[in-house]
Amino acid sequence: MGFDSGVNAHANAILCHVYLGHPDRALVVSEAAVALAKRVEHPFSLGIALFCGGVVHIQRGELDRAREHAEEVVVLAERLGFPFWLGVGRVVRGWARVESGEGAAGIAKMQQALVELARIGNGLALGVAQAEQQGQHYYDAELHRLRAEILIADCGMRNAE
Repeated sequence: MGFDSGVNAHANAILCHVYLGHPDRALVVSEAAVALAKRVEHPFSLGIALFCGGVVHIQRGELDRAREHAEEVVVLAERLGFPFWLGVGRVVRGWARVESGEGAAGIAKMQQALVELARIGNGLALGVAQAEQQGQHYYDAELHRLRAEILIADCGMRNAE
């Protein structure tokens, strides 16, 4: 099984560019990662590249492209029996739905995927409390941004009532 070290290095670079606020650079590296994974014909590494590409497209607001990457991950994972990539592909698919205005449906899909991921014991979590519990703080800024959006939307719904 394992992974291709070149694809994995690209994946790490993709996420660094995303978190440093360089979405254009992340996109270039993402496209190179997918091409490399396909060239070396390593399906598990392709899952890594497609997942990271989906994250890049969400960050860039390219929700159709994010869904395409997520769908490709899900199909690959279902065909080859990769439960982790199946779960994260479904998370990205749900995330894209949330970002495109389908909040409740997207959140439900993400929660379902996170339950499936927890079932296989991978430790992937979403939320500030889980980040604190697991000591995973690399995504705190985005989690707080999402929390603020939810609170603002909740206030708007209360004021409308």
